[in-house]
Amino acid sequence: MFLTSSFREVKELAGLVNESGLNQNEVQFIPQSAGHHGSRALWINQDGGEEYWEAITAFLNEL
Repeated sequence: MFLTSSFREVKELAGLVNESGLNQNEVQFIPQSAGHHGSRALWINQDGGEEYWEAITAFLNEL
């Protein structure tokens, strides 16, 4: 499971993740930029989208 959010939403998402914990093959990606909410982070030419694509690609390559 790959979890991500905008940077502004990181603390809230981390709180939810900490309640249940992460298991093997589960990761919370935290963007360095302001980031985006939802699939918008993956849109073509989206400012800051490269870091999401790099993280997703790395995650899938680990599986």
